[in-house]
Amino acid sequence: MYCFFVMSAHYGGPYGSSRGQTSYYDHDTSAHWSTSSRQEVLPAAPPAAPPATQSGGAEDISKTLDLQKRLLNIASKAKGLPAVTPETITQLAGCVSDDTVFEICREVEDIQQITERNLLQERMRTLSHHKSKRIQLAKEQKDALQRYENMPHRLPQLKTSFQQKKEALERSLEEEMRQLDQRIILQLDQQVSEQQITLQQVGLPCFYVTNNPDEIRLQMAIIRLVRELRDQLKA
Repeated sequence: MYCFFVMSAHYGGPYGSSRGQTSYYDHDTSAHWSTSSRQEVLPAAPPAAPPATQSGGAEDISKTLDLQKRLLNIASKAKGLPAVTPETITQLAGCVSDDTVFEICREVEDIQQITERNLLQERMRTLSHHKSKRIQLAKEQKDALQRYENMPHRLPQLKTSFQQKKEALERSLEEEMRQLDQRIILQLDQQVSEQQITLQQVGLPCFYVTNNPDEIRLQMAIIRLVRELRDQLKA
């Protein structure tokens, strides 16, 4: 389960994933790749300047070149990033030269954080409800043992009955949690697909709907570059 933005090591929650992914927007994306397999941005020649446009002119070219240099610098210092080619850096710089892209990425990130927070709260409420059921059953057993403490011949049967109730309850709670986790996984995977579509529509390079782990790692690397560039420009 890859979540592009919060996307913590496996969401920051207890879930696995039908995709075998984590989130795009991770609090610490470097945790997703071993430093032993680190690949730097390819040390090719600096990307060519984009052609001038009637509406942009020299000022737009200068801005895009500055963004390219910043992105290359960020990528060269980042740990654990998969290879990001200079051509991709060029495309990315042209895309983020429009500040609207940063805002759209922020909105997508906010939506993901809200979704993950709500799902985690739902899971915590379910765990709390399960705990209450276990406590209630234990109380019922204690009360029953106290009622029959003067009838020791009834105690073995009573204990057997409550053991069966406990096993049935655990099976029920386990199945309920399994179904909840599966629904959460599917919902997060669906959100990843929606993020991929949104980021493809705004023009981020290498974005399209995929569940290929290598392609998703590259997408996550691009998101990381965008985030760090955004923070750098705000500083």
